[in-house]
Amino acid sequence: MPTSRSFQLLADMNKKQIIFNQGFEDQTMSVLFEKEAPKSKANSPKTPRPGTQLWGKSPWLQSVIVDVSSEEEAKKYFGKIASVKILKSRPSSLVGVLV
Repeated sequence: MPTSRSFQLLADMNKKQIIFNQGFEDQTMSVLFEKEAPKSKANSPKTPRPGTQLWGKSPWLQSVIVDVSSEEEAKKYFGKIASVKILKSRPSSLVGVLV
């Protein structure tokens, strides 16, 4: 059963992860794109989106999400590395645009 100490350690780790991710805002990095994001339009028909989202990994293994115009465009990036400018950070991912 979790103790108050383990909850405190988890809270501290989450805080450090958020600070780490925020350090990448307004930076450009290489991202390896792997697939369409789980919450992308094609994968989540209940959540309408104007396009498709790519999901990839940064050199530090953070998840990176990028919007593209279509599924066809998204498929061009699968298995490829592209430059991404990070616009905002989330607790467990980064959001950016292709540059």
